[in-house]
Amino acid sequence: MWLGVADTLSAAAKAQLLEALVASLDDTIALRDTAGNLLFANRPVSPHESRDDDGLSVRTVVDVPLAAPLAAALGVVEPSLRLDCRSPVSNERGVVGRILQQLPAMFFVGRGRPGLEFVNDGLVRFTGRSADFFLNCDPALPAEQQSLHALVHPADIGRIGAVFRAYHDAASAASTGGTDSPVLPSEEECRILAADGTYRWCRAYIARLGCAELRPGQVELVVYVVDIQELKDLQAQVEDERALLTAAINQLPVGCAVVKPTGAISLFNHELRRMFAGAPVGTTNSVEQYGEWVGYHPDGRRYEAMDWPLARSLVKGEVVAGEDHIIGLSDGSRGVARVNTAPVYSSSGTLIAGVMVVEDVTQEKQRAEDRTHFEAVQRAADAMRSLMVSNWSVGRPITSTRRCL
Repeated sequence: MWLGVADTLSAAAKAQLLEALVASLDDTIALRDTAGNLLFANRPVSPHESRDDDGLSVRTVVDVPLAAPLAAALGVVEPSLRLDCRSPVSNERGVVGRILQQLPAMFFVGRGRPGLEFVNDGLVRFTGRSADFFLNCDPALPAEQQSLHALVHPADIGRIGAVFRAYHDAASAASTGGTDSPVLPSEEECRILAADGTYRWCRAYIARLGCAELRPGQVELVVYVVDIQELKDLQAQVEDERALLTAAINQLPVGCAVVKPTGAISLFNHELRRMFAGAPVGTTNSVEQYGEWVGYHPDGRRYEAMDWPLARSLVKGEVVAGEDHIIGLSDGSRGVARVNTAPVYSSSGTLIAGVMVVEDVTQEKQRAEDRTHFEAVQRAADAMRSLMVSNWSVGRPITSTRRCL
């Protein structure tokens, strides 16, 4: 739009008229020198040059040539000024920007340079920093002291930085005539400094936008960040409880195992590993793999997967109490295991686990057999003595002991 002003107006009147006109606009207009230093603005803006896109407005930047007298009057040494105009939008992009502002999670857009292009209120609330902290960086400060870079935990920044560099390197390769190899969306975890001064674990979902309006080699990254500190705390609590349970069952003189509904063994103790030393206890991932465990029927046939009580509990819902099974030991010999298994159901009746308790009764069985044999020999000896006494008393010689035995 061209504005004609009567030559009869003084320079001061012209300036007042122009200032009133600019102030009435919906647009935000800033006049800067080519170094980005603010000279004039019709609304409060950052003293540093702002980024291209906040998702809620369209930015137009024009370099305005200056005549020498005007430059001297303004005290500007550059031959031109930079007119920065932001116009509010009501199109789809503006609507999307407003929606993103309402997200409870953190969301930002960056293009691989200090300062971000867009941040939502979620990131502002989580970090306790202003949007200007992320959008407008001071060129005098090193990158590690600015924007999100300054808030990522020092132990994580190298790994996260490598992910971002992979995206930018792919775009740079394309701009130099190489192949723009796609970088798949990635999911990363890192610690970010929160408003309360503590680092909290967050999960970032990172994706690269292939925008047609981007210049060759330019990359626009969209990052969605979720606070997962409570999940991490819960995971740590579960691991602590698991460690306590493992330590407790390792003190038991019987073998114990907890399995998933698929048959995969998720928890077992040292005694179970000792008893089934020839079986892949620690790597069993399914009921079908129970066939790799060494067990025998009384007639010597090798067990199949479904012959094991634990498989029957998981597949058929059986509760097995005190079944004795012949198992193969690590030294090639055979032992006897007394097995107890049961399925575990949720309150809704869904199978959620299976449990097994195994007792090594090999020595108990051997002692029982030895006792049975001893008792048989003892009975034979008693019968022999009775026969000898009986024959002696009647004066007949003992001609056979077959009856005694």
